[in-house]
Amino acid sequence: MKKYFTFLLVLCFIVIYAQQDDIKTLTTKAEQGNAEAQYSLGAAYYNERGVKRSYEKAVYWFTKAAEQGNADGQNSLGACYEKGDGVEQSYEKAVYWFTKAVEQENLYAQFNLGMSYYLGNGVKQSYEKSAYWFTKSAEQGDADAQFSLGILYYDGLGIEKNESKAIEWIQKACKNSNNYACNFLNKIK
Repeated sequence: MKKYFTFLLVLCFIVIYAQQDDIKTLTTKAEQGNAEAQYSLGAAYYNERGVKRSYEKAVYWFTKAAEQGNADGQNSLGACYEKGDGVEQSYEKAVYWFTKAVEQENLYAQFNLGMSYYLGNGVKQSYEKSAYWFTKSAEQGDADAQFSLGILYYDGLGIEKNESKAIEWIQKACKNSNNYACNFLNKIK
């Protein structure tokens, strides 16, 4: 038992050291202007992976990546503006960055832009445009977009009401591990 505990303790130290080493390497690459490293370092700060959570540092690195045209950085920066994480909340700036990312076919930004149109955050509310962006993202496999598109079909919002298409998209979302979709399917059966 004592050997097992010692093994686990050594393994924990190895993992922690490796994470710190990875963050050092990532930081070096980010400081040298590598956009992918800048995005990844921002994500590490945002999600508290290997570093202490800091939305401000996440925004700093997402901005660096976004300004170099990194679609993930653009989408993540948009999400920070949308939520007000590390920056003053601005739906207009969120939409700006989501739009930059959708120009590169980023499926997560397509979903986020669709939500902006659905809610009317930073843009004039439009179920039609929401359906357009949800469709683009859903066709690429995003489960949240699949569920949202299914709901639009189910309710006939911005798209012709079609229960069979609604169920088809919601089932896809459920198969892609969207619990809301699975729960919705159970309620309508």
